[in-house]
Amino acid sequence: MAGALTRFAAAAGARVEFRWRRLTVARGAAREQREPGGATPAGGTGGWAWDSGSGGSTGGTGGATPSGGTGGTTGDGGWPVDPALWKTPAWNPPGCNFLQATEPVKAVPATPWVACDNGVAGCQLLETSLVPGEKTAAHSKFGALNNARRQNGSTYFSGVLMLGTYDHAATVYALDATPLAVWRAPDTLANGCTVAESTFGEHGGVSSRFRYRVVVGESAVRIIYGELPALLGPNPSYLDMDKSVTGLELFTVNHVRFSSTMMALYTGLNPHVYVWPYSGTPTQIPKPADVSEQHSPIVIGSEVVFTRYGSPTSTGFAVRRANGNVDMLHTKPTAWAAKLRKDDANYVWQELTDTGILELWTSPLTKPVTAFQPKLVRVVESASGSFVGAAFGEGWWVYRKDIDTLRAVRISDGHWVDMPPPKDKGWIEPFAVVEGEVWANVQHVPGTANGVSSIVRVPIASLGAPKP
Repeated sequence: MAGALTRFAAAAGARVEFRWRRLTVARGAAREQREPGGATPAGGTGGWAWDSGSGGSTGGTGGATPSGGTGGTTGDGGWPVDPALWKTPAWNPPGCNFLQATEPVKAVPATPWVACDNGVAGCQLLETSLVPGEKTAAHSKFGALNNARRQNGSTYFSGVLMLGTYDHAATVYALDATPLAVWRAPDTLANGCTVAESTFGEHGGVSSRFRYRVVVGESAVRIIYGELPALLGPNPSYLDMDKSVTGLELFTVNHVRFSSTMMALYTGLNPHVYVWPYSGTPTQIPKPADVSEQHSPIVIGSEVVFTRYGSPTSTGFAVRRANGNVDMLHTKPTAWAAKLRKDDANYVWQELTDTGILELWTSPLTKPVTAFQPKLVRVVESASGSFVGAAFGEGWWVYRKDIDTLRAVRISDGHWVDMPPPKDKGWIEPFAVVEGEVWANVQHVPGTANGVSSIVRVPIASLGAPKP
């Protein structure tokens, strides 16, 4: 991420000149987590036969016909590739050797839940001693972009297992840590084919993204999506984000969000939001002249709420309607609003004032989407001049106060509870609140910061009475 950012501007005719020069915030802190790498195309854009449960990629250069390698017999020395447990997926792009587990439980290391040993009843973490991890200073066992969600009465979570330094596996788990689906890139260094995060849909389903090289200097991102049985079957649906869509040879694809009617995502490194109704070509949401970036979409039915960054009067949150029109939902020329999140009832976001104070705000979530009704929840403690990574769900907003403390804030009244990390671990960042539990990444302590050593679940009810 880039260094300190000096922002200055004032909209023509605006009465208040906001002193952006005082916001010495890293540019990356204002955006959602992103990944290095590029993105570009080959293959079908495919529709989603959601109601029928069928796969079916269409369009592009021939749908989901498999091509490319069949994978090796070993990864990069960490976790062996047993040919009896892996196969080439139908959507494998040319030049890649992505693998799909035929027996997920046997194909990857077991990571059972164990007690945190931190005095918090019901706190659990994944036991990752069998995961080889990256042979780097951080020695990560999981990637940083992990997710959890409740769908159709069951809780699922996803993460990228580090089976070696250049051997990574996108994995979807049941709540009890049973692997349900695994897609593996056994040698990312050799061919540039990499796995990324898996996300869960608003109305069910899973999406996973995979980057691959088209030619030297040009790459593409393939997004598979649908219900798990269809994804694991012979004809899964997928979308390719490529040069024909973006006009660029190298870019990233981030923050894939989808419902039964629409998918949205944003591309970097110059962020644009794209929407796609599972037919035709993804459409870029136009940017006004005073807007430099649009990112972090949230799909709500057939509408997409997203973040804008530009002049003081254009920085904030907007909505793209089903008919393509765009309306602003919230702006504040005297503060920088970012990090929008939602649950089933409310939005939350962070606002950084020109004096470096970070505030937490909320507004009711409506369908269809209407202008925000902002309400200040509280000042965010231990955040000096920057935004914080946070998770939101079930009325609780959770952030990393320091390596030894996660703080959960109840947005209805601003009251909070703190939680300690598991024994010998330190907090990195929370990523979900599901069924009364905070989900978060942790690192080994002592150790290198931000190397994810495990995933933790903490029951909020075990943390005592919230404090004002």
